[in-house]
Amino acid sequence: MTLQHTDEKMQQSALPPSKRFSLRNVLTTSLYALGAGLAASLMTVVLMGVLRLAAGIPTPVELFGDFVLKHISVDTFLRLLITFGPNAKSTPLAFTLLAMIGLGTLLGLLYAVLARVQWPVAGYRPSRRELLVASLLALAMTVAGILLFWDEIRQNFLGLPIGWATILTALALLADFSLYGLTLCLCFRALLPQQLRPGASLVAQGRRQLLSRAGVAALTVGATGGTLGLIRGYLDRFTTYDGSVTNAHNGFTAPITPNSEHYVVTQNPVDTNVIANVWRLG
Repeated sequence: MTLQHTDEKMQQSALPPSKRFSLRNVLTTSLYALGAGLAASLMTVVLMGVLRLAAGIPTPVELFGDFVLKHISVDTFLRLLITFGPNAKSTPLAFTLLAMIGLGTLLGLLYAVLARVQWPVAGYRPSRRELLVASLLALAMTVAGILLFWDEIRQNFLGLPIGWATILTALALLADFSLYGLTLCLCFRALLPQQLRPGASLVAQGRRQLLSRAGVAALTVGATGGTLGLIRGYLDRFTTYDGSVTNAHNGFTAPITPNSEHYVVTQNPVDTNVIANVWRLG
């Protein structure tokens, strides 16, 4: 073990100082970018949940689910129902939500590459380049979401007309991704090492840096708690596929779902010209 440790130190010392410093900077910047991306993703999920429960605006997770369901075969759909069993709606949505948070976290790396922030930085105010990159990233995600989910954004869970629902959902996507870009920009800046201010001691500078990073950590933890609370609120209003779950009345569960608890399921509720062959099973 001693010889191996000595060999590793010799290999590291053999690297040019500039290369060792550059590699350390890249790894450190990547960690800061991932942390900022995670905080931004969770904050975005909180806003999505608030808009979903308060205004009936479908989340990108639900839009993606509706989009996928329109592009899979009946056999695949039934196979997914069997695979996920009684959680055939909530489990796929949960996986999609986790994937979205993971993707948002990784996008922090792309932001760091495009922003090209050299640290230590002077202050917590983002530069014009950082704000521009964050704005372009938010705009690109908004346009991509609207184009990809054009047939899905026409829905609203409070029953708004198609035109208003389309506008409201598009604006919600813009708000979601704008919050993501802004949070990513500010958190990344707050996590980076700061330049020593004139007249400030190293101890005071270290405390200030610790407080800024603790603020990002607190924001992440708070957003996580908010996300879990909103998920709980969503599940309280959750409906399952017809007949798979029924509510108990006075402690009695009916062996067959009563007609009053049935509802009609369609994946295209705003289409007035339903093509019957699309919805056949067999």
